Amino acid sequence: TNRGANRGGCAQICRWDFDLYSESKEKLEGEKEFTFCTKDLSNLKNIATQTCAQIILTSTWKYYISSLSTEIGKMGTYLIQTFKHAGLQISGYTEDIGCNRGQGIIDFLKQHPAESYVIIDDQLFKDYEKLNLLSHLVLTNTKDGLTQELAAKAVHILKKQS
Repeated sequence: TNRGANRGGCAQICRWDFDLYSESKEKLEGEKEFTFCTKDLSNLKNIATQTCAQIILTSTWKYYISSLSTEIGKMGTYLIQTFKHAGLQISGYTEDIGCNRGQGIIDFLKQHPAESYVIIDDQLFKDYEKLNLLSHLVLTNTKDGLTQELAAKAVHILKKQS
């Protein structure tokens, strides 16, 4: 295959894209392909375990969670089940729309104050810097995901603030 790590494409099964099917064997359609790396989930669980952190969705996955009663909500159900299987729970989600992810985080924190927080994201949104959120950011990338080093950085940020 043309997926070698030396060519920028990880060949490990945890990074492959899969089609998703419901229990009734219906293919679940979405706007993009889905994959959850077990390493990423494991590292996320380590962060939550070490810090008692809650998981709040800020990514586009939040739209699936907020639409559980609709067809698009099947992906939200998939996300919740995947996290549950990994020993994780999604505690909430931000309500921003579009490119104002930082403002969505600020608005969420106003309604749900927290002693500490970390933003784990694979995108650097323009409003992160404007809203002074960079010191809370652990920037991942789609190739490597949430590595042990980045998970350790997230734990450090959370423990430093509390």
